[in-house]
Amino acid sequence: AGSSVPAPAAPTTTPSGPRPPTPIEFTSGAARGSSGVGSATAEIAAADGRMATDMMIAPTYVADFVVGDALPALPTADIGYVYTADTPSTPEQAAELAAVLGVAGEPVRQDDWEPGGWQVGPTDGSAPALFLSDDAQHMWSYSPAWNDEPQTAVCSVAGSPDGSAPADTVAPECAEPEPPTGVLSAAAARTRSEELLTALGVAPAGLTIEPYADEWSASVTATEPATGRSWSFGFGAEGAVQWANGMIGVPEPVGPYPLIDLDAAVARLQQYLASPVMPIDLARTEPALTDAPEPAGELPVPASFPEPQPVTVTLVDVVADLWWAWDAEGNVWLVPAYRFVGDDGGWYTVPAVTDEYLVQVEPPATMPVDVPAPPATTFPAPTEPAPSTVPSSTVPTVTGSAEGASLEPLVGSTIEEFTAEAEAAGWTVRVTEIDGVAQPGTMDYRTDRVNVAVRTAADGTQTVTAIISVG
Repeated sequence: AGSSVPAPAAPTTTPSGPRPPTPIEFTSGAARGSSGVGSATAEIAAADGRMATDMMIAPTYVADFVVGDALPALPTADIGYVYTADTPSTPEQAAELAAVLGVAGEPVRQDDWEPGGWQVGPTDGSAPALFLSDDAQHMWSYSPAWNDEPQTAVCSVAGSPDGSAPADTVAPECAEPEPPTGVLSAAAARTRSEELLTALGVAPAGLTIEPYADEWSASVTATEPATGRSWSFGFGAEGAVQWANGMIGVPEPVGPYPLIDLDAAVARLQQYLASPVMPIDLARTEPALTDAPEPAGELPVPASFPEPQPVTVTLVDVVADLWWAWDAEGNVWLVPAYRFVGDDGGWYTVPAVTDEYLVQVEPPATMPVDVPAPPATTFPAPTEPAPSTVPSSTVPTVTGSAEGASLEPLVGSTIEEFTAEAEAAGWTVRVTEIDGVAQPGTMDYRTDRVNVAVRTAADGTQTVTAIISVG
């Protein structure tokens, strides 16, 4: 259709044909467009030009979607995929992964962290380690030895604002940190990643491979557009692997699905996306609105909010996409979707399959009892974490039982890993702060939703740094 927006490659089927489609039962929040619906509403708010330095921006919402005169015909891609959750990972698979990544040790069963899996190597960071999960996509992650890495000295300044040090204290001279030696170029990182993929039994041909490199590190993300499978590698000094993750699960093609027409698609856009959004930080804006001091331990709350401003988006293009859904049994579905492009540059994705294949069920009446800590550190601790704007005293304990089990142990994992584990436990996850900047969010209150802050690394990987609130 002449679109400049990248779209997934055409799906392929097995010689025996795809699996016939069946209704997917999922809970609210256990589905998303692969292009990120939330980012589209955030782009609208930013493009609206009302963002102020104190985050006091007017609530805004999409009042209407209008079909542009040049909108092309809807895509006809009707094949999806499913990752089934009925086959656990095996120690043989874990051993093969460990051999490729140079991890020594025998696979050890780990069932303390749902959904369980196999651990190779220690859990204390004294040597490289690998974990292979039992989840439907059979996610795996690698981390090098980390507990004996030297700590970077912190340089102090003369005196201190709180008077704890004399004003004439002399600060030590601190040398500027030097980049590590032997960091791979982007091209070399791509070549090394393709070698690792081949050793893992994944053919690099047909993957979308995105390398990145600077003087400090290099990284590569590889994605199989048709199925959503992905792998990531990070390299440090002398080209050593600093972290890696991916999946060994292979999805089964499903289809063909019956698809909705343009009128039904626009109606879904209205249903899914035409809702009020506002930045979460409105409830904890730093400047007080009055001269009266705020009570200790409480957050300032604005006396009033500006009136919502309507936004109309004209749909100018549409391409095929995939809509991810996690069903009640843990299967991961990728169903055909329409990704519309608005005249504001935003992407608006909705599932393209007819209603009978998307059945929303109520979430559990009570939250799961236990969300224990992961058995291994997936990635080394970030060296320069971006500070969260949330005071530590205000971060809630997201608990699922009277005993106080919480999602807090998952802080520090990637947003994908955090989301997968939280959703498996019955929670919905929303990112409301990126690199210290609050993001717009809907005004509705959800008792099964956690709002988190993330930090973006140089390679684009986003790590959860804090759980901000529930709601």
